[in-house]
Amino acid sequence: MFKQKRGLTQPDWIISLGIFLIYIAWFFIFVNPLIPPQRNMETGFQIIKTGLSEDIYETVYEIPIFFTENVTNDYEPIIIDQYMSVIKNDSVLSSSYSYFELNNEKFMFLENISSTSYSTLYWPLVDTTTQQPSSFKPIISGNTVSAQGMKTVFSDYKISTVNYFGKTRLFNYQLYSDSNLVGNQGFSDNVSLVAKYVNQGEYLNHTTFIFGKNPRMYNYVLSSDNREHTFGLTTALSNYTYYYVSASEFGNIDYDNDDCETFETNFIDFNNGASGVAFVFQEDVTFQFCNNNTNINLDMGFDVFNETRYDIMFHQGDESNVIGYPIEVKYGIKQGKKWASLPSIDLLGQKTYAQLKSDWNFPSMLDFNITFTSLNYEKSIGTGVPNDKIDIYVEELKSYILEPDLEVYNMSMSIKIW
Repeated sequence: MFKQKRGLTQPDWIISLGIFLIYIAWFFIFVNPLIPPQRNMETGFQIIKTGLSEDIYETVYEIPIFFTENVTNDYEPIIIDQYMSVIKNDSVLSSSYSYFELNNEKFMFLENISSTSYSTLYWPLVDTTTQQPSSFKPIISGNTVSAQGMKTVFSDYKISTVNYFGKTRLFNYQLYSDSNLVGNQGFSDNVSLVAKYVNQGEYLNHTTFIFGKNPRMYNYVLSSDNREHTFGLTTALSNYTYYYVSASEFGNIDYDNDDCETFETNFIDFNNGASGVAFVFQEDVTFQFCNNNTNINLDMGFDVFNETRYDIMFHQGDESNVIGYPIEVKYGIKQGKKWASLPSIDLLGQKTYAQLKSDWNFPSMLDFNITFTSLNYEKSIGTGVPNDKIDIYVEELKSYILEPDLEVYNMSMSIKIW
């Protein structure tokens, strides 16, 4: 009798233990998910922050530039030569401005130097030339380029005559290579910000740029055979009565007497008080002008091996409007900063939610939404935030974003996980 009773008790114990184990298992299956583990949320936030760091941030280099001369112009052309080689040498960097052009390894932009003597270059470049208003472009018709009252006629890919506010001011423009007239080969490239004409010679190449908003011609001379050559220029001016070289070298032009003046200078201006034209060089050149009964005949020259620039600047008023040229550009120290990139955020937003979760290895049992907000920009990626009464975990991040207007703005990133 005693043995039979013990046999009945053993199955009861086994059944009780089984029921207890089943209860524990169901507890973990059903009860535990109702309380999201804090470590899952922390992992989710860390995954998102790592993904954002890899996908939307870009190291942008900036360098300040300074304009040392006291010159005023709301749309001053600034030309930085050989910008790519400069970047590689880590001395300066190239960037964009609201209106800029990259041409033949030249970074060219317009700067309002009337209100500032300081600007900033950024790299990588941010191309915003498509936003350029048509009023910033020179008007091109056949071989004639018009800008701010100046109408320049080209022949054989070089300047021929210039009309300024209805009057012919410059004509008989001739270029020489080692005392020989240059040829008639070349090409033109009329792009968004500048008109470009290139005369290609056997020994010298001569390039002229004309910007919109400026009655000027920016000229570059370069040896085409890697040897030194002598560049010469002759032209004639009409109806100017005064010349100015410096505070100690100036005078009236007497058309009644044939006379010649010779200077070693990097600047000379001819005007009549109402308007004028200045010739500006990078360094001193031999410059001679002779007057006859009606015209002023100019003759100038310099040796060329490396690329050399000279400018012809028409202007209103007297020489006081151009004293201070050429403008010297000085550079500050390059700094690299890691900023959020608007194009990168937009690219991230083009991915599907499933693709984004997969790329970031985000936990399948969680969902997320990220909202980016700055002064001029707002965008959400992820899935929609539910309206149900569920626990939503939020973390706010602060950063900076470089927008297409080249201004750096504060940006917040609101990360929601549930």
